[in-house]
This record gives sequence, structure tokens and C-alpha cells, in this order.
Amino acid sequence: MSLLREFTPDQLDRLRPYLERREFTAGSTIFHAGAPGSHLFLVTRGRASVHLVTGDRDIRLVTFTPGTVFGELAILDHGLRSATVTADDALTVFALSQDGFTSLQSSEPDVAIKILSALGRELSSRLRQANMTIHQLEG
Repeated sequence: MSLLREFTPDQLDRLRPYLERREFTAGSTIFHAGAPGSHLFLVTRGRASVHLVTGDRDIRLVTFTPGTVFGELAILDHGLRSATVTADDALTVFALSQDGFTSLQSSEPDVAIKILSALGRELSSRLRQANMTIHQLEG
């Protein structure tokens, strides 16, 4: 998993109790745009797609596959979901809740810092990709 690749085995062991395994069936909605965000999700099996619905248009922005993370803004800003995410096929994830992350910050600060650092890299990469897409659309 890209988010966890720099974690030591000990740090992974200390993170594990804060993660909840969840399964979704194909076609199910993980969350809707505008809903309160409460978890980030690490994909271990299956695929999930992000959609923006505007009027009668449903625009697929990206598909997450095993090893990727989504929903991370819930942990960072406690805001509303910015898009809708659905399971493309049977999906298995490990979820980290806001409350779990808050507890992790208190009890395992080095692990929480590593998560924040990894999320910063992930978001930076996504922003760079979005900028490239915007430049291509303008050209």
C-alpha cells in the first residue's frame, strides 16, 4: 500500500488495532457527496470509483484499486464529502475513523505523523495530476 510503504513492521502492528475491515458489494455506495466524512479507506481488494454528479451528468473522476487510499479529507478537515464513491466490484477496505485517528495521535504519535506525511505526499501527487489534466484540457 502506498500509504503504508514507509512504515516499519512495529508501526504497522501498532496501527492495526485502529483499522476496521469493511466489505462492500458491487454497485454499493461507500459515501455520497455532501455527506459528513468520518473515515478514510485503504483498498485491499476490488475497485471503487469517484463520481461527481452535476445535473444529469455523472462524471467518473478516478478509480481506486488495491493499495490506494480514498476519503482522506475526512481525517484532515472533518468537512463534507467532496464526491460520491461507489464499489465497482466486490470491495474490501480497511477504514480509519476520525475518532480512531484522534486516539492514534495520542497513543502512537509517531504512527499518526507517518500517516499525515504519507497523506501529504498522496494529496500532492493528486494535485499535480489534476493540474496536468487542467493544462491538457486548456490546450
